Amino acid sequence: MQTLAYKSIEIPIKSTATHKLLISNKDLANICFVYEKLLDSTRILNLSILYENTHYIKYDDMIYWTHKGIIRACILLANPEALKFADFIEIWD
Repeated sequence: MQTLAYKSIEIPIKSTATHKLLISNKDLANICFVYEKLLDSTRILNLSILYENTHYIKYDDMIYWTHKGIIRACILLANPEALKFADFIEIWD
C-alpha cells in the first residue's frame, strides 16, 4: 500500500486506473482536524459543487476523496489545518 507523508503523518492512499490519489473519508477528516460526520455533511450539503467520480468515489462501501475533491473539500471546511493540507496537496504529484 502506498502512503503519503504529510508533516509527521503517513497517510495510506489508494489509486485506480482513473484516479492517482484517493484518501479515505476518515483519513481526510483526521488530517483536517474535523469529525468525519462534518466531512460527510459537507459533501452531502454541497452536491452541486462536489461531484461523485470527480471529487469523491464510493469504493468498498467507503468514501474516498480524489485529488480535486481533497482540495475542494478542504476549502469548504475552511479551517486552518484543512487549508494548509489543501495547499500541500495542490502541488503534490
